Amino acid sequence: MARPSRGRLLAKLLLAMLVPATAALGLFAVAAHEVARQVLEDELGRRLSTAAPGVALLVLPEQLTAIAAGDELSNTYANLRHRAEQTQKRLAVRRVLLVARDLTARADSDGALALGAAARELEADRPELEKTSLGQATASPLFVGRDGVPYKRGYARIGNPAAGFAVVEASVEYLDALAAFRRYLAVGGATSLALIVGLAAWLSRRMTGPLERLAAAAERIGQGDLSAPVRSETRDEIGALALRLDEMRVALRARDERMQMMLAGIAHEVRNPLGGLELYAGLLR
Repeated sequence: MARPSRGRLLAKLLLAMLVPATAALGLFAVAAHEVARQVLEDELGRRLSTAAPGVALLVLPEQLTAIAAGDELSNTYANLRHRAEQTQKRLAVRRVLLVARDLTARADSDGALALGAAARELEADRPELEKTSLGQATASPLFVGRDGVPYKRGYARIGNPAAGFAVVEASVEYLDALAAFRRYLAVGGATSLALIVGLAAWLSRRMTGPLERLAAAAERIGQGDLSAPVRSETRDEIGALALRLDEMRVALRARDERMQMMLAGIAHEVRNPLGGLELYAGLLR
């Protein structure tokens, strides 16, 4: 019969502790990162949807309907453009855009859209614009600009009913904070995993060491060596097993001593008649 190799129990115990711990740490890191990302994105959306109504209050609905393409030299357009630029600087956002109901530009703080040009990038936010037209300030989903940077927009209506919309657009600056948070999670996870590995190895050794010594004691008893006592090193089930094994050793040793005494008595009883037979055989000779 093949002898079981040592170390397998230790490996199983380490795996039983490390696999669940690693999975739990990984799931916690993913969940914490996702929660932090969602919280930061929602906070940015709330800020933008709060800033957009403030911009809308600075614009009269009549100003949006009074100008169209070709009125770039009018005072109304200059006033709207000035307000958009000043608001963009004051709010420290990427862009402030004023559009009419049909989503044609009336003022753009960065000058990307000319007066009367269609703001086609806003077409993707039609659901948010519909809510905004009902008086609810909204924020767009996260989107990636042409420069590869994520952005988010806040919307507010201008006038009641809506003559147009004020759009406040900002870059997602919290991505740097998320990157730092990911690094903290990685370092914390690696440190925790190292501590778990050390603790698992120590606990495994605490369990497998006494078991290995019990196996060696059982092997000695099986080979007939009943002199060395089996020591109980712990107070748990392994210690109870060591006590039972030592009781078995003591019982086997007592049985061997009784057997030896019985064999000595039998040998004595056998030697007595043999001695008489030997004496008479000598006399006969």
